[in-house]
Amino acid sequence: MSRYSRPEYVKVLTVDDAIEELIRNGEAYVVAGGTDLVVNMRLGRCAPRKLVDLSAVPQLSVVSPDHNSVVIGATATMSRIVEALSPWPSLSALTTAASLLGTPQVRNLATIGGNIGNASPSAELVGPLVALGASAVLRGPKGDRCVPIEELFVGPGETVLSKSEVLTAVDVPIPPTKTLTAYARHRRTRVDLATVGVSVALGVTAGRCQHCRVVLTAVAPTPLRAIEAEGVLAGQKLTEEVIAQAALVASAEARPISDVRASADYRRELVEIITRRSLTSLAATLGVN
Repeated sequence: MSRYSRPEYVKVLTVDDAIEELIRNGEAYVVAGGTDLVVNMRLGRCAPRKLVDLSAVPQLSVVSPDHNSVVIGATATMSRIVEALSPWPSLSALTTAASLLGTPQVRNLATIGGNIGNASPSAELVGPLVALGASAVLRGPKGDRCVPIEELFVGPGETVLSKSEVLTAVDVPIPPTKTLTAYARHRRTRVDLATVGVSVALGVTAGRCQHCRVVLTAVAPTPLRAIEAEGVLAGQKLTEEVIAQAALVASAEARPISDVRASADYRRELVEIITRRSLTSLAATLGVN
């Protein structure tokens, strides 16, 4: 027997119509793929009075790359993101994360907006988006505003979005020349949530680290930049010793909990291993170690 009451349902054709629905009913939720929301409803974690379906708003499913940035509509699916952005090697972290999420059936439904809006500490795309310096485009009754993805999350399941705002797109800057990105994670089975996720963006100049972002997921209430580890790498030649030290520092910066998927100690060990391997692989590809 279902554990939730069937909510009212409306499919809108514009973002402004969606905002009007959200203002009209303060207990309404937006939905597109529904791969997270429907599960949470069935588990009794949320009980929306109304579902506002964004899937028929044409511009929200578009992925638009150019020389400076990629604008990804909020209802773009994981499959669409992989298809559209695979030709861009510097966005590899993002396409890898999208390709690893769930099963093929889930990837054909799950959207980037849902993956962000659910605010799960283990969300696949969030780490790469923070590593890439992406921003969320939010629209509400007073117009649009941009919020860095890094500043979007308040805690598990919580974001800075107000109840009358809609996430319409994600703006991802194209990384500078000689910059590569990577995403790697550990999980027990192919379809499990990540036990630990590590995203890295690494840029080099004259054989030294010019800029770097190391972002950890599933080891803190919100995505966590390993700022001290980034400091270890800044301006340095990417030797085996420097990379190993940065990975060790990243592990110390993690704030994991023990739960059914892994102990806190195991998660810290995974952070060190995955960070070291990711940095080593990127440095080798960039020809600087």
